[in-house]
Amino acid sequence: MKNKIKGFTLLELIVAIAIIGVLSAILIPSIIAYIGNSKLATANTNAKLAYETAAAYCTESRTGGCPVFDDTNCASLKWDSGTRPTYQLNGTDMGNALKANMGQNSSSAGYATILIDNSSYPKEARWAKTPSDLYVGRYPEQTTEKGQCELAINDG
Repeated sequence: MKNKIKGFTLLELIVAIAIIGVLSAILIPSIIAYIGNSKLATANTNAKLAYETAAAYCTESRTGGCPVFDDTNCASLKWDSGTRPTYQLNGTDMGNALKANMGQNSSSAGYATILIDNSSYPKEARWAKTPSDLYVGRYPEQTTEKGQCELAINDG
């Protein structure tokens, strides 16, 4: 009686590896694009939150008689200490208002930039996880591509 050896031949293994290689060559770029789109959507959402937080601060400051004319350029949203910061509604403390209402005691809190128009209202907000991040969210005009805009806003 002849014994049959069970297993795969070398040719079958090579074909299986080739099929896996072709499938991964198709799948990996779409997964990378999906991850990039997710990071961009998160950045745009955080930029919208920064815009709304800045708008609330501007409204409360103007109501108290203190117009806001200073832009907040690339403010870190990480708390300086272990407790939530406080802020003054004097028109010049928007950085701390952003930290108090958006920030956290973590390096992943991110960075925000707010541009104020002549009527003491936010014109644009940008947010990124790090100052050199290529995924910079923007509001009200949202960013649609990685590297489309920078975190710092140059007025001019």
